Amino acid sequence: MLNRFNDTADYMETYASAVSEAVYVIIKSRHLLGTFSMDQLYPYFADLFSYIKAYRRLKCMKYIIDKGLFAHICGNWPDIYHTSGTVHHGVLPYSEIINLYERSKLIIQDNAGINGGIHERIFSAILNGAVVISENGSYLNKVFVNGQDIILFDWENMDRIESAVHLLLQKQDLRDKIAMRAYKKADEAYTWAARMDNITEIVENWYKVNA
Repeated sequence: MLNRFNDTADYMETYASAVSEAVYVIIKSRHLLGTFSMDQLYPYFADLFSYIKAYRRLKCMKYIIDKGLFAHICGNWPDIYHTSGTVHHGVLPYSEIINLYERSKLIIQDNAGINGGIHERIFSAILNGAVVISENGSYLNKVFVNGQDIILFDWENMDRIESAVHLLLQKQDLRDKIAMRAYKKADEAYTWAARMDNITEIVENWYKVNA
């Protein structure tokens, strides 16, 4: 079983996949479907998730620094990532993060391992006027159109980050078009209020079915 999780980690280092999706791909490719139950596998998901989250973020950070892309960075990072080309803010309260979004042209983000879902910072950044350059994900492809209201990259083609940064900083009209398309989409269905309405509806329907 340990070998299968090593294989899954290797797979996720390259492909923008959620843990459960990656585990399924590996088990199926090894012709082991039916050999393991999910109850056997779940206890290992948290450690694998934590590893992949850290690995991807460090990989993205190293790429940004190696390419000389000036960036403001939030969170705790090893000293090796503190360079003259970056501004480190450390861990900030949410209100200050929003303030950074308001002053930013571009936000580069990873999915924190939740590739089957979406991180709130994508919508928060968009609703505050920034263009988001994000790691790919199955849910993102359902919500957005790559190149029209978001820029997506994967771990096999990280040069998409550099080319997008240079292009969007040079062409304000294109940047504004992408930002406006994304804003309209987020404002219609993905504000905190809209999401709360969706969650309330789901909970109410669940209680109706299970009452």
